[in-house]
Amino acid sequence: MIVQGDTAFWLEVRAMRTAANRLFIAIAAALCMSVGALGQCRANDPVDGSKGTPRDDISRKDLDLRIDKALYDVALEGTDLFNKENDIDGCSRLYEGALRAVLPLLDNRQVLADRVKKALDTAASQKNDERSHTLRDAIDDIRSTIRPSQDNGQDSHGSSKPEKKEEKSPAKPESGPSKPPTSPNTRPLLPNNLVLPQKPLWERLGGENSVRQFVHDAVTNMADEPKLNLSRGGKYADFTKLEKSLVEYISSLSGGPLKYSGKSMKEAHSGMQITEVQFNIFRRILATSMQNQNLNIQPAASQELLAHIDATKKDIVAK
Repeated sequence: MIVQGDTAFWLEVRAMRTAANRLFIAIAAALCMSVGALGQCRANDPVDGSKGTPRDDISRKDLDLRIDKALYDVALEGTDLFNKENDIDGCSRLYEGALRAVLPLLDNRQVLADRVKKALDTAASQKNDERSHTLRDAIDDIRSTIRPSQDNGQDSHGSSKPEKKEEKSPAKPESGPSKPPTSPNTRPLLPNNLVLPQKPLWERLGGENSVRQFVHDAVTNMADEPKLNLSRGGKYADFTKLEKSLVEYISSLSGGPLKYSGKSMKEAHSGMQITEVQFNIFRRILATSMQNQNLNIQPAASQELLAHIDATKKDIVAK
């Protein structure tokens, strides 16, 4: 039986499995494509050592079509991961897996292969959001180089045109890799001016289970701190009620779902004669409780909550 405290853990495990499955699907799809294509080539090669022409050998053009389609599907999946699910790590790993699987199929395009290798090396030392940009650029570079519309022997009006050859220029053109044109069936993944909506502070604090845990830890430690005098001489000894009220108040500050029904900070602390030293002790203990590694609360989220708490100081500390 999974108790309530385990819910967040199992949700995180399921999310990690989902991201891993997506990466596996991308790699498996590309590998199946490569093994199937190259396997067909070898299966049709002469086996007697003669110089005969292989029969029904798959062409590079057909292989390029398969690569282009596979990377198109990967790009769409990455788009949803990055823009809809805000799973930036999953997006970058999906792209990396696809690029590493397709790279061996670029053996006839050494200049392009070198650019892809360089992109993978660069991405290895970048943060997830930057890595997603770099790896997506590499995917677009491959598609723009081998895209059928550039290599189908016809122009947009259907008339013949010379086959476009890969230019043998430096490993990475100065102008950067070209991007495929946008059409109704393609969606830009990472426009330069993209600003992802930030999750509510409540979610970045880990949600209800996380907030309840660090509030419980904080109140327990505050009760053991004589300088704080949390119960005010035993007058406010119901710490369970205090924890509930504090969780609800944090929810109201951070965009959470729990409604705070208590008094205003000024009214609730009126007559308690709370000093600035005591307020600072309360703040320090709360900050320490949020640093619990099991909660995985990012420092930026902790600081944002503490900024909200600091704003109440004028209503809590006695003049």
